[in-house]
Amino acid sequence: ANAWQQNPVGVDLLQSNPEAMNPWTVFVNPHWPVMAVHSTIACYAATGFAVAGVYAWGMLRGRGDPLRQKALRIALAMGLIAAVTMPLTGDLSAKVVARHQPEKLAAMEALFVTQARAPLLIGGLPNPEEGTVCCAVAVPGLLSFLAYGRLDAEVAGLDRVPRQEWPNVPLVHISFQLMVGAGIAMVLVGLYYAWVRWRRPEQVPRDRRLLWLLVLSSPLGYLALEAGWIVSETGRQPWTIWKVMLTADAVTPSGSTMALSMAGFTALYAALAAALVLLLNRLRHE
Repeated sequence: ANAWQQNPVGVDLLQSNPEAMNPWTVFVNPHWPVMAVHSTIACYAATGFAVAGVYAWGMLRGRGDPLRQKALRIALAMGLIAAVTMPLTGDLSAKVVARHQPEKLAAMEALFVTQARAPLLIGGLPNPEEGTVCCAVAVPGLLSFLAYGRLDAEVAGLDRVPRQEWPNVPLVHISFQLMVGAGIAMVLVGLYYAWVRWRRPEQVPRDRRLLWLLVLSSPLGYLALEAGWIVSETGRQPWTIWKVMLTADAVTPSGSTMALSMAGFTALYAALAAALVLLLNRLRHE
């Protein structure tokens, strides 16, 4: 459903209402495979590093038996493999975005002006009012190459669309940088663990520097996940359905209905969280 919102294919629209839907075309939406694979791999990376952080914390408190060492090894193996794979699926996702949502790509890279040999920005604080980016390191031509496979390819900037159709450029760009940065950090931490274990595996449960590094890196996967969803959803604004329905037109007009829905979901997830804590506490004492 989300992939279809990003690229609404397979539906003929008559006065903004869907007509003559082709389900097969909807399911083979080019956004769907890359979004599904990239999101799934990101979840494996986040879970692997989170679980590794839990076991690393236990080792810092003296619980370094062979079973926990094996659990740490399995969690980090899964997390590292997923983290190394994410840039590949992320590159495919960015290529699809470049073809179907060029404004979103422009916001991700804070590219205000359409240009050939478009640079890839590392860091930076965009200023949409002036169309500038402060404090960024620019790699000439790299965005053109990553998006279209040629250094001299032209990449559409935000100047191609009306100002009122721009997303929140600073939020999208900074979230994209956080997502990429968190992914790189996970790869480096995972490789450091692999190096330490390869050299002296018996030192892993006593290497406090490594264990603290694993604890501190445990939320990185979730940071990357949340930042990635901000890029995906904020980057398509002001559209709920790309170029079909504005978010302003999709909002439920009834405030009481929204409040009741939010209260219900909040209560449900609070109850699930409480049940999880009670279950884990019970397992801890068994």
